[in-house]
Amino acid sequence: MIICAVLILLGNSASAKTLVVYYSYTGNCRDIVTTLTSQIEADVLEIQPAEKGQKYEANGYALGTQLLNAIKANPNDASILKLFALMFSITAATQETAAQVNDEAMIVRLAEIEVYPQYLAEYLKFAGEVDRLSVEREPGVICLLPMQTAEDSTKIRILEIYASEEAYQQHLKTDHFQKYKQGTLHMVKDLKLPTMKPLDPETMKLIFTKQR
Repeated sequence: MIICAVLILLGNSASAKTLVVYYSYTGNCRDIVTTLTSQIEADVLEIQPAEKGQKYEANGYALGTQLLNAIKANPNDASILKLFALMFSITAATQETAAQVNDEAMIVRLAEIEVYPQYLAEYLKFAGEVDRLSVEREPGVICLLPMQTAEDSTKIRILEIYASEEAYQQHLKTDHFQKYKQGTLHMVKDLKLPTMKPLDPETMKLIFTKQR
């Protein structure tokens, strides 16, 4: 199953632009591309499944098989070999990142927020943006899941999971979090940030693998 694939098309002249095309099954590849394109000037194109919910993993080895066949047919083609090396390095980086997530170092919080009713709609926009950008751009942010209580829509709960204390502190310094924090100060009536202790961290991981 292909969980991460990146193709970088380099321009062949000084005026030509670089294009980064990628597919991310779990989100890790998206983090890698975000980091890469923060250091180089390039256009980015993300490949999306044609149909949501479709089990594309059944054909997951197709791209890898085509690439290997191309190498066998043209063993001296430097461009193909470079692409293979790139995909291999990305896979290794993804595995290394996953291995660095230590259950004991992980921070889990359930933010309890109450918003003034007149600011609710505006607050939800801020919350949706910061949660999306944090998960997309920060490898150390494992989960930011905002929810409203069924009884009172002004009461927000956010499940926050960070890989470590360092990842959490880095999160607080990002531009998207600061935009959220400063933009919603006057909207929040009450805020509590209790730290939670997962009773079964191993089972907790299964939650995310099921949401594919």
